[in-house]
Amino acid sequence: MSIGVGVVGTGFVANMHLAALKTLDGVRLVGVADTDVARAQTAIQGTAAARASNVEELLRWPDLDACVVCTPNDTHLQIGLAIAAAGKHLLMEKPLAISR
Repeated sequence: MSIGVGVVGTGFVANMHLAALKTLDGVRLVGVADTDVARAQTAIQGTAAARASNVEELLRWPDLDACVVCTPNDTHLQIGLAIAAAGKHLLMEKPLAISR
């Protein structure tokens, strides 16, 4: 069995998570989502089975089991709630939210 993981965001922190995912047995990168799909396409170069998309599309993929969120802090709450509502596992870079 392997776990299908998606990475949300394409910045510096995302690059560290993408590199770490490549080293894990039983984990496969399903895709990368970003508001700029071209940046997501760049992030998946060299990963044959991975796809680029936006968050809404990524969360509909049946082979996605978990997401790593690597976006700016002010987007964490909305993205985290969407991932939870989709029934996916979630790794959130801190802070979870900047208010509330």
